[in-house]
Amino acid sequence: MRTVTVEQLAAVVEAQQGAQPCTLTTRTSASLLKTGNPYGDVVKYSVVNAFVGVNYGSAVNRQLVREGETPDFVAQPPKWGTRIGKKLISHTGNLYCPVKIGSAIRPPRYVEEATQNTLTAEQIAPFKKVVKSASEAQGVDREIVWRTYKLSNILKMVIGGETYLVVGSPTVESAHRELPIESQEELAIIAPAEQAPAQAPVA
Repeated sequence: MRTVTVEQLAAVVEAQQGAQPCTLTTRTSASLLKTGNPYGDVVKYSVVNAFVGVNYGSAVNRQLVREGETPDFVAQPPKWGTRIGKKLISHTGNLYCPVKIGSAIRPPRYVEEATQNTLTAEQIAPFKKVVKSASEAQGVDREIVWRTYKLSNILKMVIGGETYLVVGSPTVESAHRELPIESQEELAIIAPAEQAPAQAPVA
């Protein structure tokens, strides 16, 4: 395991050749409704398998072929952000990493920011925003799940046979405050004390 800053993680991602499988541990907003929501801001801890460096349009067309359909999907230009290098997007001073989601490693963990109480999926279910599946727009039966993660919301990334643990970011500090030590150990987001930040490869 190597410890890296967010900036060094960006260099790690850019240094990957072609599309690469990865595993991401992230802390993001649970995006709950405001009306009637008794919990306020809730964060979501997820561990997912994904692919970095995938062309969205090509991924949808490959799925169309698998379903016996004509691969005629044309991806629309992004509504925001500027492509940086081969794999990252820059927007309002932040870096983002688009990925094709494969599968969840474990159920998400939800934490109420104000109290740091852990919430169940059942508790927050009535207040979750309805997210429309992209399968209709893609023309497929099985949706190509596409997510764009703010790079500073990534706590850990396993890619290219190496595990990179992010240190020093506000998101990491929040994770250490919000999660009990056993949860941090389960997610393996505690940096070994003897490790210094690693030198990231040059993209």
